[in-house]
Amino acid sequence: MSSVSKSGISNFKFQISDLKSQQISNLKSPVSDLKSQISNLKSQISDLDSQGSKPIPSATAMMSPVRLLSILLSYVKPYASRALALVLTLLVEGAFNILLALSLKFIIDFAIAPRNSLVLGMILGSLGAGFLLTAGSQVIRDYLYAWLGARIVNDVRKEMFCHFLRCKRRNRLAVGKLFASAFPSVAEAATLGWRA
Repeated sequence: MSSVSKSGISNFKFQISDLKSQQISNLKSPVSDLKSQISNLKSQISDLDSQGSKPIPSATAMMSPVRLLSILLSYVKPYASRALALVLTLLVEGAFNILLALSLKFIIDFAIAPRNSLVLGMILGSLGAGFLLTAGSQVIRDYLYAWLGARIVNDVRKEMFCHFLRCKRRNRLAVGKLFASAFPSVAEAATLGWRA
């Protein structure tokens, strides 16, 4: 019995070692394929470099924050009055949040400790008025965010559309693909004056 089990075990060990060698050889073939693809790409890149093509910019190259801010502000500039109103609503909300935090100090120091109910009423009344003013400014702020966001996105899309039209060297299919990726629906394109 023990001889049968020993021969079965040795046969099983042989099968395992055979499977391991097959798996290792299967892993080597994709690696060699990748190596050949990499060498092909390197030769294509060297061919492009020898033809005098422009170097491809690095993926890690970044725009300076000042340049990015100037680009973003150029889209906001036509709507400067609304943008200023938006900033003012943000300032109103920030001032209310600061005064709300300080109001506890004022209530304790000037109303509760000296037991002055008139000052307590004035502080609570001003907090209520500030709350109403802040609530109104938040509604206006949300409206202005939506209004400015829609106009700026529309301006960016118009600029992209004009850029696509200026690309005379592209064939119609490439411009069509770019156009479809920029404008998800034809209805949005129609708002820009494009007709099929």
